[in-house]
Amino acid sequence: MNDIEKGVIVFLKLMGLFLFVVGVSFMGMGFSDTEGLFPLTGIIIFSLAMISERIAWRSKVNYEVIENKIAESEIKCVRNTR
Repeated sequence: MNDIEKGVIVFLKLMGLFLFVVGVSFMGMGFSDTEGLFPLTGIIIFSLAMISERIAWRSKVNYEVIENKIAESEIKCVRNTR
């Protein structure tokens, strides 16, 4: 993951937590229009950020494994040609 992807994921996490906290505080104050909407939206955004972070981490790991296998096969080819 590059810095931009990390920044976007951190922003989404913070936005989700912010919406959750604001929604819960609105529910405590008795606003009936937003009751459940802000916390639900916050939980969804935070969950999507966590899922996207996990997918990005796994794809990075998969790319590293593939690169290592390619490097190992190249080394074997060089050894076989000598």
